[in-house]
Amino acid sequence: MIGCDALVAGAGPAGSLAARELARAGLRVALLDKSERTGPRIGENLPSVGLKFLCTLGLDLSKFGTVHQQIRGNLISWASSELDATDFLLDPNGPGWRLSRHTFDESLRAAAASAGAQYFNLKVDSLERDSEHWVVGTNSGEVFKCRWLIEATGRSASIARRLGVLRVRDEGIIALYCFGTPCPREMFDHTLIEAVPEGWWYGAVLPEGIAVLALHVDPRESRSVRLNWLAALHRTSYVRGFFQQSAFDGRPFVADASGSRLKSASGMNWIACGDAAISFDPLSSQGIYNAIYSGVAAAKAVLANESGDGSAIADHIGRLAAIHRVYRSRLISSYGLVRRWPNQQFWTARHLLNDVTH
Repeated sequence: MIGCDALVAGAGPAGSLAARELARAGLRVALLDKSERTGPRIGENLPSVGLKFLCTLGLDLSKFGTVHQQIRGNLISWASSELDATDFLLDPNGPGWRLSRHTFDESLRAAAASAGAQYFNLKVDSLERDSEHWVVGTNSGEVFKCRWLIEATGRSASIARRLGVLRVRDEGIIALYCFGTPCPREMFDHTLIEAVPEGWWYGAVLPEGIAVLALHVDPRESRSVRLNWLAALHRTSYVRGFFQQSAFDGRPFVADASGSRLKSASGMNWIACGDAAISFDPLSSQGIYNAIYSGVAAAKAVLANESGDGSAIADHIGRLAAIHRVYRSRLISSYGLVRRWPNQQFWTARHLLNDVTH
């Protein structure tokens, strides 16, 4: 049995930064994750405020500007059929960043290890609680015993599920996405968003030189749209033109992109962070920033609790609730701007929310 002060389940941005913060404070930290996916990943945008936050943590950011690439701006066809441009160079906070996710995640895991956290390529297989500790079994048969448990397993929230915590889901949305090559040079430093009757498209080029397109639709329509993904692409006004040189095989991956949150993001010596605590609709572009912020914030709440601040955990959960309220208000307003297809299922559901809140 391996003893530690804190076990962090999930080594994405939230888990790695939580582990780093706890280890820097002198706690014995085990960071567990068993990831088998090695291909390109969608979900790679970091807003400028996210880079500023990383700077405050004293991390090595040398790969920004080399491996990770600046996003010059957005090209958006949303409320109208016109294509509007937003130039990030005019933003006082500076440009956003397109991340090479594998490199980014690996650098944060390395930072956690440098701080003293011990990484294990393992998956939590069982979970029990005695009078003072968590007893965590893994897929290898190895057992950990810890005082604190950090839930950072992403949208699956597998630890919280084991604890019987309910997850509250917002409006359903499915991302149907494909990767393609070669890539259009003129789109390398932009993000393209186009609203269509069945939902909306996202288009970008990853730092690895791979094009990514994602169509976001209502779950009830995802099966039929997936079978006709290329036909839907050819019906677009702008996406097809920007990516006409890129080849896509028309067999998109499927991912649940719905916003959701845990009904309770903490309990007896456990706390959730990142997508496990709150996951965001991709239109908000808040996922990675929330992960790095909430991972650090959760660790600080644990450390404050260890130092005798009995309100630290509750205060942290309150801040997460406030973040969720602001996010929902902005998201509902953004979807409410699109009134071009009042009889389409995807947009009708979102118009009802906007009309109720306004």
